Amino acid sequence: MINHYKAWINAYGRISWKEFLTKLLSMQETGSWVKEVIETELKK
Repeated sequence: MINHYKAWINAYGRISWKEFLTKLLSMQETGSWVKEVIETELKK
């Protein structure tokens, strides 16, 4: 996910880690396992 985050920074300019994770959660293409990992990360 970190590599994808870096790609999003290049595409969007400034985007925080939390914003990135939140956007991934809302995407249909994001798989259920990845969503579980994101939810756990956002609880930190």
